[in-house]
Amino acid sequence: MPWKTARDNVAIALEISGTARREALERAEDWLEKVGLKGFGHRYPHMLSGGQRKRVAMAQVLIRDPEILLMDEPFGPLDAQTRLIMGDLLLDLWQQDRKAVMFVTHDLEEAIALADRVVIMSTGPDAKLIRDFTISLARPRDVSEIKLSPEFQELHQPSRRRHPLGRADRLRLAARRAADARRGRAGAAFPRPVRPALQRAGAEPARRRGRHRGGDRRRGAVRLGLGKP
Repeated sequence: MPWKTARDNVAIALEISGTARREALERAEDWLEKVGLKGFGHRYPHMLSGGQRKRVAMAQVLIRDPEILLMDEPFGPLDAQTRLIMGDLLLDLWQQDRKAVMFVTHDLEEAIALADRVVIMSTGPDAKLIRDFTISLARPRDVSEIKLSPEFQELHQPSRRRHPLGRADRLRLAARRAADARRGRAGAAFPRPVRPALQRAGAEPARRRGRHRGGDRRRGAVRLGLGKP
């Protein structure tokens, strides 16, 4: 709410459920500190950056201690570096109690880096599940570092040998390409993993096959966990 401070915006999630205002404000301050906004409670939304507003929104949801957290492209509008920071923050908060999280994204790299399970869905009003994959990357994870690991490369990059995700070019979503094009320089600021097929000395780059058409989009739903292990 633009007319309320960050602290009030977080506290209102408790106030509407009957919590006394004083207690709600105290718990709001605690959650602002957890999401890295200690000392920002008095600021209004227009005084915060995009990433800071996302942190306030995250605190506003988590303060209610939900059993399941539903997130529909929460980091979409953010720049590449802030997306990595927010991804690490989400993993840190999730690691504390491992509640179930349903995270929707068009970014395959983001999906693999965050999730224990990746579900690929088709597009359109008749959307349906296409594939369902288990991600066995070790935890805890650092979003930027895990993308450079051999295990991540094996899951994400196309290869001539069969691997857990099957044909990776099928998983390179048209939506991700469009997002990379829109980000421009921001998307190029982080090194991409080396294509496994090119790691052999003197190997010739493989010719790319036909591109996805603009209308052939895929939507990925990510589940981080199913309660406590």
